[in-house]
Amino acid sequence: MAAPAPPPQRGPLDELTDWFSSIPPVTRALFTTSLGISIAAGVGIISPSYLYLAWPLVYRKFEIWRLITSFFWMPVGFPYLTTLYFLYNYSWQLETTLFSNRRSDYVFYLIFTFIAILPPAIILKRFILLETLVVALLYVWAMANKHTEVSFFFGLRFKAMYLPWVWLVFDFLSGSTDPTGKLIGIAVGHLYYFLDKIYPEQNGGRKLLVTPQFLVNYFQDAPGGGPGGAGGGFGGAGRAAGGGGRPAPTGGSGYTAFRPRPTAEQELQEGTRQRAGYAWGRGHRLSD
Repeated sequence: MAAPAPPPQRGPLDELTDWFSSIPPVTRALFTTSLGISIAAGVGIISPSYLYLAWPLVYRKFEIWRLITSFFWMPVGFPYLTTLYFLYNYSWQLETTLFSNRRSDYVFYLIFTFIAILPPAIILKRFILLETLVVALLYVWAMANKHTEVSFFFGLRFKAMYLPWVWLVFDFLSGSTDPTGKLIGIAVGHLYYFLDKIYPEQNGGRKLLVTPQFLVNYFQDAPGGGPGGAGGGFGGAGRAAGGGGRPAPTGGSGYTAFRPRPTAEQELQEGTRQRAGYAWGRGHRLSD
């Protein structure tokens, strides 16, 4: 009797395909758009002069695409790779925890963030908005996980609520002289937190941010993750976990650039021991 054929060998391309498919869909769209635009500009397919935010060109020459491309393009280099990874990591965390099963709410939150960033960016003459967007995402993640202990460079440990500010101070100490982009991101992140968390708590649950019905209909969120907390991750944080794409990969040892730390739900399923405090995550290095 012939021996069964061995399973086909899996190569690096298969692993890359599996990783890419595992990224939640909205995060995958953000990541791919930024990477595609930035690489295209880096190799000369697209001129960077068409990508940054230039308000006079928007309203005089109707180059309205700049209102979008300025959130995704950044000159390719180490700062861009770091920012891209933060976008991938914290967007993944938000999509699979705070906005789990509520893709329409997450898209609405991103639209709100894009729109809220533009006025101060135009007034303060900010041309590249990717880092500002990432800081806004990071701020919301930090407030959703405010009591989680995180670690920073040199072993510094503190609560997640301080993470955006520590990053700001670290940049200043590293020689950055213009914190404007990060400050805008922090302000917009706090604006969302106030409108979706603080204001409803102080006004009997009345929400100011409500996801438009057309987004709910388009994304057809899973049962239990519908528009009840629409527009707000904090208002609907108690919904069922999962959805919104595949869960973050788990298993194995260590954390790599292609795998952010697992969400709290996944850690609990795996029996991972949690630190005391808020149960939405654990120690998280900014560079991870």
